[in-house]
Amino acid sequence: MIRIRLPDTSEAILNAGRWQAQDSRLEQLLNAMRRPWDVSLNSNVLDNDLNEVQVVSKVLGAEIIEQN
Repeated sequence: MIRIRLPDTSEAILNAGRWQAQDSRLEQLLNAMRRPWDVSLNSNVLDNDLNEVQVVSKVLGAEIIEQN
């Protein structure tokens, strides 16, 4: 599970390849931004999630605030 905070203070969680957020529009946007392919066949789910979050953070100016 990885939690991000956007500049407007909205938060979202990526867990096992699925975004969740209080704001349904934000959740839909984040899930639409997901890559349709795996980063690496040898990496685990957390590595793939972290890579996804890093991309989203750059694009949307979000900050990673929690990683488990």
